[in-house]
Amino acid sequence: MTGLRTVGSPSPQGSFAVAVGADSGSPARAREVIKTLGLPRPVEDDALLLTSELVSNSVLHAEMVPRDAILLKVESRPDRLRVAVRDPGRSGERPALLPTEAAHGGWGMRLVERLSDGWGVVERPACTCVWFELAIGR
Repeated sequence: MTGLRTVGSPSPQGSFAVAVGADSGSPARAREVIKTLGLPRPVEDDALLLTSELVSNSVLHAEMVPRDAILLKVESRPDRLRVAVRDPGRSGERPALLPTEAAHGGWGMRLVERLSDGWGVVERPACTCVWFELAIGR
Protein backbone atom coordinates (compact mmCIF):
# COMPACT_ATOMS: atom_id res chain seq x y z
CA MET A 1 0.00 0.00 0.00
CA THR A 2 1.29 3.43 -0.85
CA GLY A 3 -0.03 6.92 -0.25
CA LEU A 4 -2.04 8.33 2.60
CA ARG A 5 -5.46 7.30 3.80
CA THR A 6 -6.87 9.55 6.53
CA VAL A 7 -9.44 8.75 9.17
CA GLY A 8 -10.54 12.10 10.64
CA SER A 9 -8.90 15.23 9.36
CA PRO A 10 -5.45 16.60 10.13
CA SER A 11 -5.75 19.78 12.14
CA PRO A 12 -3.64 21.70 14.64
CA GLN A 13 -5.80 20.32 17.49
CA GLY A 14 -7.76 17.13 17.79
CA SER A 15 -7.25 13.48 16.89
CA PHE A 16 -6.94 11.70 13.58
CA ALA A 17 -5.34 8.61 12.10
CA VAL A 18 -3.54 8.19 8.80
CA ALA A 19 -2.45 4.99 7.06
CA VAL A 20 0.99 5.75 5.62
CA GLY A 21 1.63 2.50 3.75
CA ALA A 22 4.33 -0.01 4.59
CA ASP A 23 7.28 0.78 2.36
CA SER A 24 10.43 2.87 2.21
CA GLY A 25 8.35 6.01 1.48
CA SER A 26 6.30 5.65 4.67
CA PRO A 27 8.60 7.72 6.93
CA ALA A 28 8.47 10.67 4.50
CA ARG A 29 4.67 10.45 4.27
CA ALA A 30 4.44 10.38 8.07
CA ARG A 31 6.66 13.49 8.31
CA GLU A 32 4.36 15.32 5.88
CA VAL A 33 1.44 14.59 8.21
CA ILE A 34 3.32 16.05 11.19
CA LYS A 35 4.17 19.19 9.18
CA THR A 36 0.44 19.92 8.74
CA LEU A 37 0.00 20.46 12.49
CA GLY A 38 1.60 23.91 12.68
CA LEU A 39 3.64 23.03 15.76
CA PRO A 40 6.21 25.40 17.26
CA ARG A 41 9.53 24.81 15.48
CA PRO A 42 11.46 22.99 18.25
CA VAL A 43 8.49 20.70 18.95
CA GLU A 44 7.98 20.08 15.23
CA ASP A 45 11.66 19.19 14.77
CA ASP A 46 11.50 16.61 17.58
CA ALA A 47 8.14 15.27 16.38
CA LEU A 48 9.46 14.85 12.83
CA LEU A 49 12.56 12.99 14.01
CA LEU A 50 10.72 10.71 16.43
CA THR A 51 7.86 9.96 14.04
CA SER A 52 10.34 9.12 11.31
CA GLU A 53 12.23 6.81 13.65
CA LEU A 54 9.14 4.89 14.76
CA VAL A 55 7.76 4.52 11.23
CA SER A 56 11.20 3.45 9.96
CA ASN A 57 11.35 0.82 12.70
CA SER A 58 7.99 -0.52 11.57
CA VAL A 59 9.13 -0.71 7.95
CA LEU A 60 12.35 -2.48 8.92
CA HIS A 61 11.22 -4.80 11.70
CA ALA A 62 7.48 -5.60 11.51
CA GLU A 63 7.71 -8.21 8.73
CA MET A 64 4.85 -6.61 6.81
CA VAL A 65 3.45 -7.76 3.49
CA PRO A 66 2.36 -5.42 0.64
CA ARG A 67 -1.28 -5.27 1.77
CA ASP A 68 -0.28 -4.11 5.29
CA ALA A 69 -0.22 -0.52 6.44
CA ILE A 70 1.35 1.44 9.23
CA LEU A 71 -1.21 3.53 11.07
CA LEU A 72 -0.12 6.91 12.40
CA LYS A 73 -2.44 8.20 15.11
CA VAL A 74 -2.00 11.83 16.15
CA GLU A 75 -3.57 13.56 19.15
CA SER A 76 -2.77 17.25 19.31
CA ARG A 77 -3.79 19.53 22.18
CA PRO A 78 -2.66 23.06 23.00
CA ASP A 79 -0.14 21.72 25.56
CA ARG A 80 0.70 18.21 24.30
CA LEU A 81 1.28 16.13 21.19
CA ARG A 82 0.91 12.35 21.20
CA VAL A 83 1.93 10.29 18.18
CA ALA A 84 1.34 6.55 18.00
CA VAL A 85 2.65 4.26 15.26
CA ARG A 86 0.86 0.92 14.86
CA ASP A 87 1.94 -1.99 12.68
CA PRO A 88 1.07 -5.70 12.43
CA GLY A 89 4.10 -6.53 14.58
CA ARG A 90 4.71 -10.02 13.22
CA SER A 91 8.43 -10.16 13.97
CA GLY A 92 8.05 -10.53 17.72
CA GLU A 93 10.74 -7.88 18.22
CA ARG A 94 9.95 -5.33 20.90
CA PRO A 95 11.36 -1.81 20.44
CA ALA A 96 14.07 -1.45 23.04
CA LEU A 97 16.85 0.79 24.23
CA LEU A 98 20.46 -0.19 23.74
CA PRO A 99 21.81 -2.26 26.60
CA THR A 100 25.18 -0.52 26.33
CA GLU A 101 26.72 2.38 24.45
CA ALA A 102 28.88 -0.12 22.52
CA ALA A 103 25.92 -2.02 21.05
CA HIS A 104 25.18 -1.79 17.32
CA GLY A 105 21.80 -0.48 16.16
CA GLY A 106 18.92 0.61 18.33
CA TRP A 107 20.01 4.23 18.68
CA GLY A 108 16.65 5.47 17.45
CA MET A 109 14.81 4.30 20.54
CA ARG A 110 17.43 6.06 22.67
CA LEU A 111 16.49 9.26 20.80
CA VAL A 112 12.82 8.58 21.50
CA GLU A 113 13.60 8.19 25.19
CA ARG A 114 15.74 11.32 25.41
CA LEU A 115 13.69 13.72 23.29
CA SER A 116 10.16 12.73 24.29
CA ASP A 117 8.31 13.55 27.48
CA GLY A 118 7.10 9.95 27.61
CA TRP A 119 6.91 6.89 25.39
CA GLY A 120 5.80 3.31 25.50
CA VAL A 121 4.91 0.13 23.68
CA VAL A 122 1.55 -1.62 23.55
CA GLU A 123 1.64 -5.14 22.17
CA ARG A 124 -1.43 -7.07 21.12
CA PRO A 125 -1.72 -10.33 19.20
CA ALA A 126 -2.48 -8.53 15.91
CA CYS A 127 -0.34 -5.40 16.27
CA THR A 128 2.40 -3.44 17.99
CA CYS A 129 1.92 0.22 18.84
CA VAL A 130 4.78 2.49 19.88
CA TRP A 131 3.90 6.00 21.03
CA PHE A 132 5.58 9.15 22.27
CA GLU A 133 4.43 12.44 23.76
CA LEU A 134 5.91 15.91 23.53
CA ALA A 135 4.96 18.93 25.60
CA ILE A 136 4.09 21.98 23.54
CA GLY A 137 5.35 25.29 24.91
CA ARG A 138 7.92 23.75 27.21
